[in-house]
Amino acid sequence: MSRTKKRFSREEWRYVRKRFRDCRAEAKRRGLAFDLTLEEIEFPRRCPALGVHLSYLPPQTRGKKRPEVFSFERLDNDFGYVPGNVVIVSHKANSLKSDLSAEQLLRAGEFFTRHVQRFHHKE
Repeated sequence: MSRTKKRFSREEWRYVRKRFRDCRAEAKRRGLAFDLTLEEIEFPRRCPALGVHLSYLPPQTRGKKRPEVFSFERLDNDFGYVPGNVVIVSHKANSLKSDLSAEQLLRAGEFFTRHVQRFHHKE
C-alpha cells in the first residue's frame, strides 16, 4: 500500500483518484502538460492558503462544489500539471485565484485589508 493511500479512508481515496483522473483528462483536453503521480503531491488536512479544514470526500449533491473540498491548483497557470507547480488547496482558494496572477491576488488582498481597516477606524 502506498504512503499516500494510507492517509485516506477508502471513500476518500476513491474520490482522490477520481479527481486526479478527471484533472488529467481535462489537462489533455486543454493541451496542458500532465506529468504527475499521486505520490508526488502533498495532501494536507488544512488548506495552506486559507487555513480551513480540507475535505477529501465527494459532495453529497451532484454538481455542487463545496468550498472546503480539495482542489488541484497550478501555481503558475503558464505551466501544466508538472512537479512543483501543483498544490492542494480548498476549492474556495482555487476560485479566489482563478485567472489572477499572484501579484494581482496580493494587490486585491492589500486593497480590501486597507479599506476594511479604514471602515473600522471610522466607527
